[in-house]
Amino acid sequence: MFERFVTGTLCQVSSYTYGMRIKNLNHSTPFTRINSDGVIKNTIADNGSYLVFIQKGKPVSTKGLIIQINELGHTNLKILQLESLTSTVPDKYSLLDGDTPGVTYNIYSVALTNTVMNKFVVEYEQSSNNLSIKLSRGCMGGISDYIYYPYHSTENILEPLTLAYI
Repeated sequence: MFERFVTGTLCQVSSYTYGMRIKNLNHSTPFTRINSDGVIKNTIADNGSYLVFIQKGKPVSTKGLIIQINELGHTNLKILQLESLTSTVPDKYSLLDGDTPGVTYNIYSVALTNTVMNKFVVEYEQSSNNLSIKLSRGCMGGISDYIYYPYHSTENILEPLTLAYI
Protein backbone atom coordinates (compact mmCIF):
# COMPACT_ATOMS: atom_id res chain seq x y z
CA MET A 1 0.00 0.00 0.00
CA PHE A 2 2.93 2.37 0.66
CA GLU A 3 3.91 2.40 -3.07
CA ARG A 4 0.68 4.27 -3.86
CA PHE A 5 2.06 7.37 -2.12
CA VAL A 6 4.43 9.54 -4.13
CA THR A 7 7.03 11.76 -2.53
CA GLY A 8 8.46 14.91 -4.04
CA THR A 9 7.17 18.14 -5.47
CA LEU A 10 4.87 18.10 -8.47
CA CYS A 11 6.17 20.49 -11.14
CA GLN A 12 6.17 21.05 -14.89
CA VAL A 13 9.17 19.63 -16.75
CA SER A 14 10.29 19.87 -20.35
CA SER A 15 10.05 16.89 -22.68
CA TYR A 16 13.09 18.12 -24.63
CA THR A 17 16.51 19.60 -24.00
CA TYR A 18 17.09 23.11 -25.39
CA GLY A 19 20.33 24.85 -26.29
CA MET A 20 21.07 28.37 -27.51
CA ARG A 21 23.74 30.10 -29.53
CA ILE A 22 24.19 33.63 -30.79
CA LYS A 23 24.75 34.47 -34.44
CA ASN A 24 25.75 37.83 -35.87
CA LEU A 25 25.00 37.87 -39.60
CA ASN A 26 26.43 34.56 -40.83
CA HIS A 27 28.92 33.71 -38.09
CA SER A 28 28.68 32.56 -34.49
CA THR A 29 29.33 35.19 -31.84
CA PRO A 30 30.93 34.61 -28.44
CA PHE A 31 28.72 35.45 -25.46
CA THR A 32 28.84 35.41 -21.68
CA ARG A 33 26.23 33.95 -19.33
CA ILE A 34 25.71 36.16 -16.28
CA ASN A 35 23.67 35.34 -13.16
CA SER A 36 20.95 37.72 -12.00
CA ASP A 37 23.35 39.00 -9.30
CA GLY A 38 25.91 40.06 -11.95
CA VAL A 39 28.37 37.18 -11.49
CA ILE A 40 29.90 35.92 -14.76
CA LYS A 41 29.30 32.17 -14.94
CA ASN A 42 30.86 31.12 -18.25
CA THR A 43 31.86 32.43 -21.67
CA ILE A 44 30.84 30.59 -24.82
CA ALA A 45 33.33 30.74 -27.69
CA ASP A 46 32.44 31.57 -31.28
CA ASN A 47 32.78 27.96 -32.47
CA GLY A 48 29.03 27.47 -33.02
CA SER A 49 28.37 25.46 -29.85
CA TYR A 50 24.98 25.51 -28.17
CA LEU A 51 24.67 26.27 -24.45
CA VAL A 52 22.11 23.93 -22.82
CA PHE A 53 19.69 26.09 -20.82
CA ILE A 54 16.63 23.83 -20.43
CA GLN A 55 17.15 20.19 -19.58
CA LYS A 56 14.81 17.31 -20.43
CA GLY A 57 12.96 15.99 -17.39
CA LYS A 58 14.05 18.87 -15.14
CA PRO A 59 11.81 21.71 -13.88
CA VAL A 60 11.62 24.74 -16.17
CA SER A 61 13.03 27.66 -14.21
CA THR A 62 11.20 30.98 -14.14
CA LYS A 63 14.36 33.03 -13.61
CA GLY A 64 15.91 33.07 -17.07
CA LEU A 65 19.45 34.27 -17.66
CA ILE A 66 21.39 37.34 -18.78
CA ILE A 67 23.48 37.15 -21.93
CA GLN A 68 26.20 39.65 -22.76
CA ILE A 69 27.36 39.67 -26.36
CA ASN A 70 31.11 40.04 -26.63
CA GLU A 71 30.89 41.54 -30.15
CA LEU A 72 28.54 44.41 -30.92
CA GLY A 73 26.05 43.92 -33.71
CA HIS A 74 22.48 42.86 -34.34
CA THR A 75 22.16 39.34 -33.09
CA ASN A 76 20.08 36.27 -33.76
CA LEU A 77 19.33 34.00 -30.80
CA LYS A 78 19.18 30.51 -32.27
CA ILE A 79 17.41 27.91 -30.12
CA LEU A 80 17.93 24.19 -30.68
CA GLN A 81 15.33 21.65 -29.56
CA LEU A 82 17.44 18.54 -29.19
CA GLU A 83 16.15 15.40 -30.84
CA SER A 84 15.77 12.63 -28.30
CA LEU A 85 17.72 10.05 -30.31
CA THR A 86 20.63 9.90 -27.89
CA SER A 87 20.39 7.94 -24.67
CA THR A 88 22.38 10.47 -22.63
CA VAL A 89 20.89 13.86 -21.85
CA PRO A 90 23.42 16.69 -21.40
CA ASP A 91 23.57 18.58 -18.11
CA LYS A 92 22.28 22.13 -17.81
CA TYR A 93 24.85 24.69 -18.99
CA SER A 94 26.94 22.10 -20.82
CA LEU A 95 27.86 22.64 -24.48
CA LEU A 96 26.51 20.85 -27.53
CA ASP A 97 28.28 20.66 -30.88
CA GLY A 98 27.03 23.17 -33.45
CA ASP A 99 26.06 20.34 -35.82
CA THR A 100 23.77 18.65 -33.29
CA PRO A 101 20.51 17.64 -35.05
CA GLY A 102 17.23 19.07 -33.90
CA VAL A 103 14.51 21.61 -34.53
CA THR A 104 15.70 25.24 -34.51
CA TYR A 105 13.90 28.48 -33.65
CA ASN A 106 15.17 32.03 -34.16
CA ILE A 107 14.61 35.25 -32.25
CA TYR A 108 16.06 38.36 -33.91
CA SER A 109 17.20 41.40 -31.93
CA VAL A 110 17.26 43.82 -34.87
CA ALA A 111 13.64 44.85 -34.24
CA LEU A 112 14.23 45.61 -30.55
CA THR A 113 16.20 48.85 -30.88
CA ASN A 114 17.88 51.14 -33.38
CA THR A 115 21.06 51.20 -31.31
CA VAL A 116 23.37 48.22 -31.10
CA MET A 117 23.02 46.50 -27.71
CA ASN A 118 25.32 44.00 -26.08
CA LYS A 119 23.27 42.83 -23.10
CA PHE A 120 20.07 40.82 -23.36
CA VAL A 121 17.86 38.80 -21.03
CA VAL A 122 16.61 35.37 -22.08
CA GLU A 123 13.52 34.35 -20.10
CA TYR A 124 11.55 31.14 -20.33
CA GLU A 125 8.26 30.37 -18.72
CA GLN A 126 5.21 28.17 -18.89
CA SER A 127 2.41 29.75 -20.88
CA SER A 128 -0.82 27.73 -20.81
CA ASN A 129 1.19 24.53 -20.30
CA ASN A 130 3.43 25.38 -23.28
CA LEU A 131 6.99 26.71 -23.27
CA SER A 132 7.57 30.40 -24.07
CA ILE A 133 11.07 31.83 -24.62
CA LYS A 134 11.48 35.61 -24.62
CA LEU A 135 14.49 37.72 -25.66
CA SER A 136 14.54 41.19 -24.04
CA ARG A 137 17.05 43.98 -24.36
CA GLY A 138 18.93 44.50 -21.14
CA CYS A 139 19.09 48.29 -21.28
CA MET A 140 17.82 51.10 -23.46
CA GLY A 141 19.79 53.49 -25.61
CA GLY A 142 17.58 56.57 -25.82
CA ILE A 143 14.08 57.92 -25.33
CA SER A 144 13.08 56.88 -28.86
CA ASP A 145 13.64 53.27 -27.84
CA TYR A 146 10.72 53.55 -25.43
CA ILE A 147 8.36 54.79 -28.12
CA TYR A 148 9.21 53.19 -31.46
CA TYR A 149 10.65 49.77 -30.63
CA PRO A 150 9.33 46.78 -28.68
CA TYR A 151 11.13 45.78 -25.49
CA HIS A 152 11.11 42.04 -26.21
CA SER A 153 10.58 39.43 -28.88
CA THR A 154 8.98 36.10 -27.99
CA GLU A 155 9.10 32.62 -29.50
CA ASN A 156 6.29 30.36 -28.28
CA ILE A 157 7.22 26.71 -28.60
CA LEU A 158 4.14 24.55 -28.70
CA GLU A 159 5.56 21.83 -26.51
CA PRO A 160 3.19 20.72 -23.78
CA LEU A 161 5.10 20.59 -20.53
CA THR A 162 4.81 17.35 -18.57
CA LEU A 163 4.00 16.97 -14.88
CA ALA A 164 6.53 15.05 -12.79
CA TYR A 165 7.41 14.52 -9.15
CA ILE A 166 10.90 15.83 -8.44
